Amino acid sequence: MYNNKKFSRGVVLMKLHKIIEERLATIKLNDKSGNPIEPEQSFREYCIIKNMLLSEFGNGDIVGIKFDKDYKYLLTLLACMSIGLTYIPLSNKWPDERIEQIRTLSGCRVLTEEMFDFHSSNDSISNKVIMNETLYIIFTSGSTGAPKGVKISRGAYLDFLLWSNDYFIGITEDDRALLTTDFTFDISLVDVSLLLSKNIRLYMSNFNNNVFKLLYELESYKITIHSTVPYNYSMIMHEDVFPKADISSLKHIMIGGARFPNNLYANFKKYLPTANIYNFYGPTEATIYCSIHKFNYTKSEVYNNNVTIGRPFYNNRFTIIADELYIAGTQLMSGYLNDELKTSQVLIDIEGTMHYKTGDVVFKSEEGNYFIVGRKDDTVKVTGYRVNLSDIDSYILQLEYINNVATVAIENSVSENDLVSYIISDDSKVEVKKIKRDLKEIMPEYQIPKFIKIVESFPLNNSGKICKLTLKKIFQSEK
Repeated sequence: MYNNKKFSRGVVLMKLHKIIEERLATIKLNDKSGNPIEPEQSFREYCIIKNMLLSEFGNGDIVGIKFDKDYKYLLTLLACMSIGLTYIPLSNKWPDERIEQIRTLSGCRVLTEEMFDFHSSNDSISNKVIMNETLYIIFTSGSTGAPKGVKISRGAYLDFLLWSNDYFIGITEDDRALLTTDFTFDISLVDVSLLLSKNIRLYMSNFNNNVFKLLYELESYKITIHSTVPYNYSMIMHEDVFPKADISSLKHIMIGGARFPNNLYANFKKYLPTANIYNFYGPTEATIYCSIHKFNYTKSEVYNNNVTIGRPFYNNRFTIIADELYIAGTQLMSGYLNDELKTSQVLIDIEGTMHYKTGDVVFKSEEGNYFIVGRKDDTVKVTGYRVNLSDIDSYILQLEYINNVATVAIENSVSENDLVSYIISDDSKVEVKKIKRDLKEIMPEYQIPKFIKIVESFPLNNSGKICKLTLKKIFQSEK
């Protein structure tokens, strides 16, 4: 049942403060080399970080965290959450230009590991708090590549945390999760939430987009929970890759952040039939995720090669207006940082309730499940026809030898578009002419991409998603 209850700022802060500091007493972490960190060491370093933050920052301040992706990054993030200091997750892998853009837009002070004395004896606990309304600001890049800051309140995150505690009743402190996602991507907070609510053991991954290293970590650490984007499992679920490791310890695989390909759905059933597979959906503007579906491999879960995103969490509500999904509920963002115009374009008041206008084209099945069939901004004109790029991908993925695909539109000299599909194939010998011939059997000719490029991998953005902007640049540079 839809729940629109909201907590006061003080109640939320104290709830998060209590949850975090109680968990620190028994927290179970392993660093990116796999070494266990004793709870006493984690707590001591947490106190050092917390005391430094309280001495340097106050109400209204924003801190940018720019550490290596390891357990001290997590402790700094938890310290900010506990004391009520707004944080922006940054990455050492980002170019200086992007860091400077974010610093200028937000006015944040950037923290690095070198600024802390972890040999200090000043590890006494302080009960002082800072009462910022915003918990964190995630910077995403739109189609222009310019960063925009999504402000998420403490109440919105607390609702997600409480939902995850209620939903995953089968997860216990005996489970082990592998954190593969950078902290700059909000789905990393799925692992953080399970750490706080279930006291799982959390391993920091060092796989660096190497699928064989990922398999090694999953197998060696006997991981039972993995939250990640679809692309990683599209690479793992390959007949030349999957047999190289034993990852049968996996009990819960949580997929989100991008479209769930139909062939990946089939491969999970084939390779990991006993694991619980979840498809999550949610834009950053709705706090990590806001809907879920646990697969039971029935016909109602797939429609026209689209895998269902399930139903909204109990504290969210979905509305479809002119085929577009609008989200309401307590997990909505506060707005975009210093951009009231952009905020007003996507946060819409409908009959007294604020909704987020997602841009996702959806429908609701008779069973009550939601399906995403494309993006409003993915619809382009090709030789006079309106074509949705997600539809093109769905058709191509029907070919059994296709592992993954990403289609982009390149504007041509007559101001319409050429379709270019980048394809990863399970058949190393397949040729473009065969792909086009096979596509003619299943899709209208005007939808068949003019150019098909067979590649071994896709460029990824900072969130681990396929970067279509880079694909466009690659194609244009090759012309």
